[in-house]
Amino acid sequence: MSGRRVATMCPKKRILKENEIKEWYDQWHSARGRDAWRPYEAYLIFLDYLSVERRKKILDVGCGTGYFLKAANRNRLVTYGIDVSKEGIKIAKTVSPSSFISISKGEILNFVYNTFD
Repeated sequence: MSGRRVATMCPKKRILKENEIKEWYDQWHSARGRDAWRPYEAYLIFLDYLSVERRKKILDVGCGTGYFLKAANRNRLVTYGIDVSKEGIKIAKTVSPSSFISISKGEILNFVYNTFD
């Protein structure tokens, strides 16, 4: 992903509206599919570094393609993911079918307090 390419896709010097952000991410995921972000292997390395205990519940805010969730499932974690992109969610659900994935904003979490470890 080129920082320059992303910058040219976004309007300059103004705050984007929520629907514009969702649209941008939907277009990004539609165009790039499973290759929209980091490869699956990068998340395996990250999880090894964290040394998270098995069976813990985690939430991935901005789960995108779901590769982090897939890697966390491989490490026997209970995984939840949210994203604003409908297209990203579609991909994430195929990449990590055992995760609980939904469309949501990080500012609005519809989970009971202390759900995650």
